[in-house]
Amino acid sequence: MDFADKEIRRLERRKFRKEKPKSKIENRIRDKIPKGLSDKLTSAFTSAFKLLIEKGTSVITKTYDKEGIETELDVYTYLFEKNKTKRNWKRLNSKGNRRRLIDSAVTTFEGALPGLLGIGLPDIPLFTAFILRGVYETALTYGFDCDKKEERYFALKLIEGAMVSGEAQQAVVRSIKRTARLIAAGDTGSFDLDAQLRKTSRVLSEAMIAAKFVQGIPLVGVIGGAYNLTAFRRITGFARREYQLRYLYKVRK
Repeated sequence: MDFADKEIRRLERRKFRKEKPKSKIENRIRDKIPKGLSDKLTSAFTSAFKLLIEKGTSVITKTYDKEGIETELDVYTYLFEKNKTKRNWKRLNSKGNRRRLIDSAVTTFEGALPGLLGIGLPDIPLFTAFILRGVYETALTYGFDCDKKEERYFALKLIEGAMVSGEAQQAVVRSIKRTARLIAAGDTGSFDLDAQLRKTSRVLSEAMIAAKFVQGIPLVGVIGGAYNLTAFRRITGFARREYQLRYLYKVRK
């Protein structure tokens, strides 16, 4: 068994996020959330995803050095395929780790500023763009181009999977694996981008509704805005594992 096989086995031995009961504070916050806010938040995410997925991909990909990332990937893939060692695998991953740190810092500022001003929902399009940028850039780091419709569908599934827990997350991960196999086989006719877009929006809305409500309170909203960073890290970390697995399965052949 070479290093690639060992790493696949390690990554497959994931620990799923456990379903945690909501704290007393979160329950009190949720009790104060106005009726209809959940629908508004879901609608805001849906509109943002629809615009960015259908028309904004080319704009998002211009915010990072696509050519540079692809060149790095070619170099490190050559080294890794020639000698599948832990050292060469770390080299391939190191650039992506640095980019995630920069993106995390930007996302923290993006979330905190509206919180200081007491702006909750209007930052949704910007936050959604940061999420997609993070996932798209992670995908490209491992050789998957989100200019392709099937890869955008896969990216939306990753965002959904990152924001659920327990048995729900296990079910989404199984679906993600099926989707990856279908993409590899070129069998993508069953992919319903619009339906997945709406499902991902509902999941994000449910996960972030308390934070967005708090973010709408001036000054105190910084606490809610900071959750943008938590969500961003959770999503990009989850995506990174899935793209690593797809990459390793591809180069193992």
